[in-house]
Amino acid sequence: MFVLSLKMSKIKLIIGFSTILILAIIATNFIASSEITETRTKGSKEIILKTLEQKTSYINSLGWEISPDPIEVVEIAIPKEFTDVYNNYNKIQIDSGYNLENYKGKVAKKWTFNITNFTDSSEKVRCNIIISDNKLIGGDISSVAFDGFMTGLIKNNK
Repeated sequence: MFVLSLKMSKIKLIIGFSTILILAIIATNFIASSEITETRTKGSKEIILKTLEQKTSYINSLGWEISPDPIEVVEIAIPKEFTDVYNNYNKIQIDSGYNLENYKGKVAKKWTFNITNFTDSSEKVRCNIIISDNKLIGGDISSVAFDGFMTGLIKNNK
């Protein structure tokens, strides 16, 4: 059996404990403050959005100003077999660098925000982002008008 005995003055003990506490706080703030985590896997960008702040920050980085709170957050089931509607929607996703094919049969969350800086302020435009396991897997910018439009999150530069 080992017995270890250390003699420290109260001042040294307080300084040591304070230093460890400050370093722990700095490390925690550094980890928590990372806005958007991006990694590259097989040539595509993986964007991790865990918090509401990260989601709004990402949408703002695309040039859109949005309401601070989502108007809707719903779970969606991505079908195992795509209909023409889903095939067309997935084409929009592919043009923006996403592909819902890998998520067939899975459940994800769709976050919907009002866009406040659309050029025609009379038209209501929404931003939808689709998140699975904190990973952005798709989304769109769309008008709520009957004869409206829908485009990808990231414009196609072709």
